[in-house]
Amino acid sequence: MLGSRSSYIGDIDSDDFDSVKFKIRFNNDARDRVNIPVTIIYKDSVNKNYIEGFEILVDVYDRDEAIKLGLIQKNNFGLYFGIIVGLIIVYFGYKKFRKWKNAKKS
Repeated sequence: MLGSRSSYIGDIDSDDFDSVKFKIRFNNDARDRVNIPVTIIYKDSVNKNYIEGFEILVDVYDRDEAIKLGLIQKNNFGLYFGIIVGLIIVYFGYKKFRKWKNAKKS
């Protein structure tokens, strides 16, 4: 798991809509679906403790499938870095060529 193992989402009211998102990474041996155990601990209006446990069945996708489904965005850093480096090389190459061409005319 990339974040904390537990989260406090506040008081539970009738009009409550708080939620928590978790990002979980699995080893390469993860199957198509994984059961994740969940435990919820809360108190009612008279301060009585409740603990509920259950499992959530989650679909597991590899990176390529997640990109196809739009769950994550493809990282284009390498492409942008290559374009910037290429433009810098072309710029300095052009300056050197112009300098060489002007020196040849004189």
